[in-house]
Amino acid sequence: MLSMSLTQYLLLVILWLLHTTVTIFLNISSLTKTFVAMMTSSNNLLDVDMVRTLPKIPQHIAFLFLEDISFPDLARLLVWTVMADIPVVSLFDPRGELKARQDELLLAVRKEYVRQTAADKIPPLSLSWRPHTNAETVVVTSGGSYMYPDANGNGSSSGGCEKSLTVSLLCPKDGKDDVVKAAQDISSDVETGRLNLSDVSEQLVGDRLKTNKSLPDPCLLVRFGSIASNANFLPWQIRLTEMHHLATHKRIASDKLLEVLFKYAKCHQRFGK
Repeated sequence: MLSMSLTQYLLLVILWLLHTTVTIFLNISSLTKTFVAMMTSSNNLLDVDMVRTLPKIPQHIAFLFLEDISFPDLARLLVWTVMADIPVVSLFDPRGELKARQDELLLAVRKEYVRQTAADKIPPLSLSWRPHTNAETVVVTSGGSYMYPDANGNGSSSGGCEKSLTVSLLCPKDGKDDVVKAAQDISSDVETGRLNLSDVSEQLVGDRLKTNKSLPDPCLLVRFGSIASNANFLPWQIRLTEMHHLATHKRIASDKLLEVLFKYAKCHQRFGK
């Protein structure tokens, strides 16, 4: 019995040493990647000419954040999607931080857009903002060298914008809960006779979902962080989505996003066929 206890103790020590070693290695690797990104972050403008050579670009790209969020770096990613003519972006974080701090994010996007507009003469932007909160509002903004709304939500919509972007803010409750509610509504309609069982289809389920309603499903999902997980991202909307991973979005260079777009462009999607 004593021998068995000693063996278990030794195994626990070995397991602890292995776990500690791997953790230290991953932390050093993460710090190294962050340092390299900081040293190579001088390229803050997306190479639009390279983007135009791609045979296809995603019509809807999703960014999943499995690390602490840097709002200036996230704002830079959003401006690059505008430059790449990607019309829809979904932003997902497991803690709902983006929804709680959306005013801060809007101001960061405005600041970065104004900065890059001055540097690269980006045309005026029409921005559709979908926070998916209980008090659901869609704020459409536009302006020449300025972008609204401000922290108080003040803004205006006007014509003449050559660029448009829809930003959807998401958290876990927008995923599974939405699917469950849609399934319950369909079951209730079948039970009461308002809907025939033969009418239940993939299209019907999609139409009953409230999250990202009227928007195309994400073509491309990019995960940021060291965790290999989708963190309860919208399960229905990403059933045909291409998924890629980047170590971090902090101090990210535009080449990293361009690399992901190239991989997506080379991928032949068969959609289960």
